[in-house]
Amino acid sequence: MLDEDARWHREWTAALLRHIVDDNTANAEVVWGWIEKWSPLASEALEAYAGVTAEAPAPSDPSAMAARITDEVSRELDAALKRADE
Repeated sequence: MLDEDARWHREWTAALLRHIVDDNTANAEVVWGWIEKWSPLASEALEAYAGVTAEAPAPSDPSAMAARITDEVSRELDAALKRADE
């Protein structure tokens, strides 16, 4: 259930981003500016979370988990903001 809610929020956010970029392509650079500003803090939070999962009842590799999430977020953002790999 929580996963379904998180998926809904990601899809809703992606639709909003696509809409604002379709409305004015300059909006993509504004959003990328916000992402660049807040990415370091988000990365710190992800690393802390991933570290805790190593001690969970069903542990996972923190580095692999952080890399998987980072890759998925990058793909979703690139798709929503129509930005090709640089």
